[in-house]
Amino acid sequence: IQLLCATDYGFEDIINGGFDQFFHNETGAFAPEMVEWCQRAGLVDVADVIREAMQTVSKGEYPRSRAGRHRELD
Repeated sequence: IQLLCATDYGFEDIINGGFDQFFHNETGAFAPEMVEWCQRAGLVDVADVIREAMQTVSKGEYPRSRAGRHRELD
């Protein structure tokens, strides 16, 4: 249920303002959970898109904090 809620919340942000808004907002912290949910739900292509978007933020460990994502995005 937690993965599904995180995914729903994250997708609403992406739909509203794209990945740019998602990564700049607090919802960006849910990206790894969104990937996990999509994989479990059989949405492998969607999981791949989210994972690829995450790699544009950071080539290393994905920053969970908003400040960390902002540093990477700047």
